[in-house]
Amino acid sequence: MSVPWLGIQKIAVVPTFNTQFDAPPPPDWDYLVMRRVLYDPDPVTGIDRSLRAYINALSYGQAVLNVQQFPHAFSDGPKVIEAAWQSLPSGHDCPYVLCVIPFADGDVDRIGFFETVGQNGVTAVARVAMYDILAIKRRQLTGIWAMEVLHAMVGWPDLYKAHGVQMGDWDNMTYNAGTHSCAHLKLRPGWLAPTDVANHQGREQDYDLQSLSTMPPPPGRFTAVRIRSTRSGNVFMAEARLKSDVYEMGFGQRVGGGLEFRGLPGSGVIVYQTHDNLQETLFAGGPLGGRRADVRQRRRGILHPRPRRDRRGRKDTRHDGSGSAVSPDSGAD
Repeated sequence: MSVPWLGIQKIAVVPTFNTQFDAPPPPDWDYLVMRRVLYDPDPVTGIDRSLRAYINALSYGQAVLNVQQFPHAFSDGPKVIEAAWQSLPSGHDCPYVLCVIPFADGDVDRIGFFETVGQNGVTAVARVAMYDILAIKRRQLTGIWAMEVLHAMVGWPDLYKAHGVQMGDWDNMTYNAGTHSCAHLKLRPGWLAPTDVANHQGREQDYDLQSLSTMPPPPGRFTAVRIRSTRSGNVFMAEARLKSDVYEMGFGQRVGGGLEFRGLPGSGVIVYQTHDNLQETLFAGGPLGGRRADVRQRRRGILHPRPRRDRRGRKDTRHDGSGSAVSPDSGAD
């Protein structure tokens, strides 16, 4: 179940250690932890890699973290999540907890995770790690921190569990790419309004699409178009995904290679199938190479976008932060 998040939400940050496993932290550990949460400029680009900055971009500035750091918690064994929330004093006033452990090594007790609590004034806890390779100080992805926090705070699902073609790097909730999440998910916490998505009716119609990563759409544009198949009843969304902000472009060189924020695998209009169960968000097609798209339904209830051509038969490949979609003809799947 997804819950709204508009405005300020309190979260307790608790650095937590397994005394049977973890070495004592360095003197600046608390500073390093809070840097990752609040302000963490990339040493090359200067772009803020912090959890706060990512959630600010994802929510268009509508979701604000009010962060309070608490003293270290210690567990004599693997139950670090329990140690984190049980360590909070009475009356702490933080419904969510970020349990930060030193590193993740793939062990089930030392990976990104979340769980609901319902005790000691705590609704849910997200467990994350500072590093995933401690010896070379390779940071755990900010996309993992965001995934676990958004599990805990808004109820977004793991899209890698979908029973079909997965969204991949088109959504951070699949494989922690650090990209934006799709419009279908953003509707649930209230970061997009229902009126930001057009409900298509009839045969064909032109829609001006606002690039998902920039802002909610201005008048005359939409973030996405919702299309219901007239044959199968399946529901699809078409949205414009362009490399219009740093998270969709990709940045942040990692120790050992690769980017922390991987960026989109392409640019254009994508189509995906939606379901009331958010987990069953399935990739269907795209991206189109331009800002105008002809989206048509074919067999098996799947939408296949194809480029729209100009008067000379050439693909229109202009990019200006928007996309235009023509919706499916009736009588399709």
